[in-house]
Amino acid sequence: MKILVPMCADILHPGHINIIKEANKFGDVTVGLSTDKFIAELKGRPPLLPYYIRRLIVLGIKGVDGVVEMSDLTIPIQFDAVAHGDDWTPEYKLNGACYIKIPHTPGISSTLIKEKI
Repeated sequence: MKILVPMCADILHPGHINIIKEANKFGDVTVGLSTDKFIAELKGRPPLLPYYIRRLIVLGIKGVDGVVEMSDLTIPIQFDAVAHGDDWTPEYKLNGACYIKIPHTPGISSTLIKEKI
């Protein structure tokens, strides 16, 4: 099964690694990495790291088989499922893919990390 794990990957933390690890139980994992413009639209601010650097980092994570660029919430049709943390329910356009909710990693939040920074 081909699994897409959408993420911004602006600040990586153990929750991201957990989602990738859990998604691997279902099949081959590709990270749907948000473009800089898409992050700015979603978060109201540009990412801390540009796309090309975030892509290099994500490709270095064990369990990631590839990266595709995501500029909106539309899931490319080549994926069988989308895996995401259960603490956020975006309005993905799934294009027939099923939705796998991975339990949120307690005590971990990109928002809280950014506030501390």
